[in-house]
Amino acid sequence: MLGGLAVAVLLQTGGCPTSPDGSMDNPGDPISNVSLARDVQPILAARCTGCHSDGGFADRAGIPMLLSEGDSHAAVTGVASDVDDTLTLVVPGDPDASYFLEKIVSDAPARGARMPLFSGPLDDREVETIRVWIQEGALDN
Repeated sequence: MLGGLAVAVLLQTGGCPTSPDGSMDNPGDPISNVSLARDVQPILAARCTGCHSDGGFADRAGIPMLLSEGDSHAAVTGVASDVDDTLTLVVPGDPDASYFLEKIVSDAPARGARMPLFSGPLDDREVETIRVWIQEGALDN
């Protein structure tokens, strides 16, 4: 049972406490306040930059989407896909209209194959982190 002080803290902060860096303490907690640098970029670095970096497979194949730190936001946010200019990679605030998200969740995206191409799919937490980042406006933060 929570004491009065704990209840007051939860009410004032809007819910479960977070770590000092703003991330959620419990991996099962809902994801919110997603930061590109803190939350999304580590996923891209681990799962995407092997191909989507200078000299990587995608770069050599003529797909100029660089997902390394400092490049990723400009490479995807509000940008049309190189393979189909009717598809926008990341539509801030609209994950369902974001082709980037479709590429990491769909076994049959509108164009091409599911990403990452040469490894298994992103796990549910990684996908949800990217989805929430887009929903929250795809900020360069």
